[in-house]
Amino acid sequence: KAGFTFEGWYKEVAGTTEWQFGTDTVTSNVTLYAKWTANPTYTVTFDSQGGSAVADSAGVSAGAKIAAPANPTKAGFTFVGWYKEAAGSTEWQFGMDTVTSNVTLYAKWTANPTYTVTFDSQGGSAVADSAGVSAGAKITAPANPTKAGFTFEGWYKEAAGTTEWQFGTDTVTSNVTLYAKWTANPTYTVTFDSQGGSAVADSTGVSAGAKITAPANPTKAGFTFEGWYKEAAGTTEWQFGTDTVTSNVTLYAKWTANPTYTVAFDSQGGSVVAGLTDISAGAKITAPANPMKAGFTFEGWYKEVAGTTEWQFGTDTVTSNVTLYAKWTANPTYTVTFDSQGGSAVADSAGVSAGAKIAAPANPTKAGFTFVGWYKEAAGSTEWQFGTDTVTSNVTLYAKWTAIVADHEVGVPAKPDNGKVVVEIGELLLPVGKTGEVRYENAVTIDIPANATDKELKLTIDRLLDAQGLLTEDDVLASPVYEILKNFSENFLKPVTLTFAFDAKAIGPNQKAAVYYYDEAKKVWVEVGGVVNGNKIVVEVDHFTKYAVFAVSDEPAADIEFDDISGHWAEKLVKQAIGEGWVKGYADRTFKPNHSVTRAEFVVMLMNALKLPAVGMKTDFADKASIPTWAKDAVVRAVQAGLVDGYEDGTFRPRAPVTRAEMAAMISKALKLAVDSNATTGFADDASIPSWAKGAAEAMRKLGIMKGPGDNMFNGDSRATRAEAVSVLLNMLAQQKE
Repeated sequence: KAGFTFEGWYKEVAGTTEWQFGTDTVTSNVTLYAKWTANPTYTVTFDSQGGSAVADSAGVSAGAKIAAPANPTKAGFTFVGWYKEAAGSTEWQFGMDTVTSNVTLYAKWTANPTYTVTFDSQGGSAVADSAGVSAGAKITAPANPTKAGFTFEGWYKEAAGTTEWQFGTDTVTSNVTLYAKWTANPTYTVTFDSQGGSAVADSTGVSAGAKITAPANPTKAGFTFEGWYKEAAGTTEWQFGTDTVTSNVTLYAKWTANPTYTVAFDSQGGSVVAGLTDISAGAKITAPANPMKAGFTFEGWYKEVAGTTEWQFGTDTVTSNVTLYAKWTANPTYTVTFDSQGGSAVADSAGVSAGAKIAAPANPTKAGFTFVGWYKEAAGSTEWQFGTDTVTSNVTLYAKWTAIVADHEVGVPAKPDNGKVVVEIGELLLPVGKTGEVRYENAVTIDIPANATDKELKLTIDRLLDAQGLLTEDDVLASPVYEILKNFSENFLKPVTLTFAFDAKAIGPNQKAAVYYYDEAKKVWVEVGGVVNGNKIVVEVDHFTKYAVFAVSDEPAADIEFDDISGHWAEKLVKQAIGEGWVKGYADRTFKPNHSVTRAEFVVMLMNALKLPAVGMKTDFADKASIPTWAKDAVVRAVQAGLVDGYEDGTFRPRAPVTRAEMAAMISKALKLAVDSNATTGFADDASIPSWAKGAAEAMRKLGIMKGPGDNMFNGDSRATRAEAVSVLLNMLAQQKE
């Protein structure tokens, strides 16, 4: 009986009287009863030593054998058997060993060898290897790699892709490399038909089933872009976030016509400014030429008559019919007093606007004296230059006189009784300390003041008949070349006055007449300047050589002390640029930092900053005649350097405002940057930046040469101001030095 020990056969169920088989005899029917004693029981505990759990065997009768449980498992190990000691010395024999007490059996393990599975994606994205794989183990398939233009077919045992690895059944028995197998996807072309808008490049080589990125929005004058549609009629919009390309496809731009408005300019008493018509809703407008108003300075165009809110041409857009009002600031006025110092009276000039130039009055007269000019000091040190000096306060000008000294005449006397030596034949012999005048063909007059030299003076004037060897192809003469010689090499002790007649017709737009002398040592012409009065120009010199009048550029002069940059954000930058000599201000002591800079002006600034040499090339722009003289050389050099291309119609448009996008393109070329034509910029308005400028704009952003304002907008179509141009060019020069 399981779990019991047999004690014998008894005559009663209760097992009181045992039947004695040796003596008892059977005398009637009888029943004998077995008597049992319960055996003790024990527990067998299975310690898997890090393997999977195995249930204990409880209630095992003393002396019983036990059945072996299911084998446990342990990652990376093989199960050997159950042992009587943790160290695994004596194995429990389930067929023979019996349980005689509570006992613990210990699992014994043998470590499995491990291998590495290497995944070769064959040009696809990287896939991490599987290391430490136990011998005979199966592996889990990694995430599928990707490869542009291909579809992943699975992992194969050979690079050629013959036998696929079956992750559900194949086991690892050694180090192994699995190879990705790929099938090339078909590719298609997406054509963008802008339906009358600006051109948009096609997307070619698009993989089947791929999504495409929306191109930069096209533009169309007078219309708003609504999106790309699958039909020319604009019924079903292409969803760039979800739609996929499954064949060659054409997408069509959809447009909505903009309403148009008018902009009127009320100059409020200034010169008339023509209004603008047919301005598309949301468009920016170009600032017209500034109006003029006698005695006032133009401050800008404002949205109210009172001049509270200024119209920002770079950012403000037209959303309705609008009138803009000129704002004026009254100029302070001053009085110029003429002190003739004993000569005839000269009326004062009253009400002269600040910064204005004044006209020379009629010369005063004084018996026994020759009028020399008007000077800033009574002593006659600094002459007032009527052509350039401006009035900035009440001022008194003093007449300067030279006494007429009686003397003998040399040559042919013009006025034999006035005490001044005057000759008309181009030669003069003048005694020491005397005053003299010599004229040549009514074209040259030389006035020598008293004591101009401590030697007897003999001078001659000759007109050079062949001066071509002294000139370059860019020199424009407004007079013949005259050689003026004297009989000693020292310079004069006092300035000698030269007056030249010149051909006023030789002076073109944006040009002026200027006297030059020829430096015989350096073989160059050196500017002296001069004051122009009609067709004559007057200069003071201290030596004689070859002289001539040239037609030269009348570009505004630089002045570092400007009245309109104090406190401006670019004040220090403007002063730095002017100090470096590559930008100038205006003769009225202004820099106009907030004014738009034209394409011609910006190219001049850029070329001056870069100091690139010219090599004699000419421009072929259709509008080259409209390029100002002062800008022609810079434009030629910019074209030579590959910085300027012009427009599709072959024009340069020198007077058009330069845009921020154009500025970025020129500077990236100047720095020889390798720009990405397909770049996506980091600016918030990336979609509105012209595609041809995106690479340059992103390069400018990364280098810190150009930045968006606080809202990170590039504003590529906005006009650049003179201050912005200076800032950007200084950043460019700093980048060059790195």
